[in-house]
Amino acid sequence: MSERSTNNTASDGSGELQLRLLAGGSKRPDWQLDERTRLVGRQGVAQAREILRRAQPPEPLHTPPVRKAS
Repeated sequence: MSERSTNNTASDGSGELQLRLLAGGSKRPDWQLDERTRLVGRQGVAQAREILRRAQPPEPLHTPPVRKAS
């Protein structure tokens, strides 16, 4: 759980607010993930890594001209 802090504005005058964590009332913390959520997350990371592993660098649109010694 979080709430917007009204007295913590950015020092640069932008007026951006920070979030402050509050103690929850439940025995289980909000950030604790259940096993199904962890499994889904691990599968997503594995898929992303496989896609990146298979990715080929793009071909250049134009090849630079070859300079020859004169």
